[in-house]
Amino acid sequence: MLSLSVNSVSKFSKPVFNPKAIPGIIHWWKWNEGIQDGEGDFPDDNEGVWKWIDAVGDATVLMTDGGLRPAYNLSEKSVDFNGPFRLLQIQEGGEIELQSGLDGFALYFRIKYGIAPDGTDNFVKASESDNFFIRAQDATTVRVKSGTAGSGGRYDFTVPTIGTSKYYNIGIELDAEGGLHCYVDGVESTTGELEYADSSFTFDILKGGRQDNFRTGLIFESSLNDRDRRDLQDWLTYRN
Repeated sequence: MLSLSVNSVSKFSKPVFNPKAIPGIIHWWKWNEGIQDGEGDFPDDNEGVWKWIDAVGDATVLMTDGGLRPAYNLSEKSVDFNGPFRLLQIQEGGEIELQSGLDGFALYFRIKYGIAPDGTDNFVKASESDNFFIRAQDATTVRVKSGTAGSGGRYDFTVPTIGTSKYYNIGIELDAEGGLHCYVDGVESTTGELEYADSSFTFDILKGGRQDNFRTGLIFESSLNDRDRRDLQDWLTYRN
């Protein structure tokens, strides 16, 4: 009688996806890892988050001001931006500057809203300018703002309604030809491609906002191909 070893079966299993396998990954704030309290330990429920270590690059984010510091939410297993103006900022005056051209760039976040989006919240933003940010402008619009005051440098994407009862995977990608795209839960915005007229996108603040649970952030210095985007969507949904 034929007997099958564990190894002879498992070798046909689909390998576990790892975002590090995607070309161009440069920063990763990882779900339930690298999160620290003021003593360098993993925080208890509702304890302040002082630091979230970048698992790939050098963009570790932190907050020493107790009035701005988010908290760890044990039931949600998330960094909870549980009040107005809570944020984490890249250490030692650092910033992330993503360049257009070449292979483009991509940013992905997994987030659950505590209050319906109203344009006062951000996934990322620049501390020195109100004109660099990515946010849900309202429940059906994701906005990218890239450096120009007023209505210039503003890119609005229509998306399915973003509510407060579930986590969403929200992605912004700039392709190599200069086309800007928005994805929510792996589905591209019905707005389609917008021509990106700016040379870069710069930020140093992660999740400046209010009453939102933030699980994961990933930054790439290239856009994703269809397979990597699909695999990332599945991974964010089922393993984050």
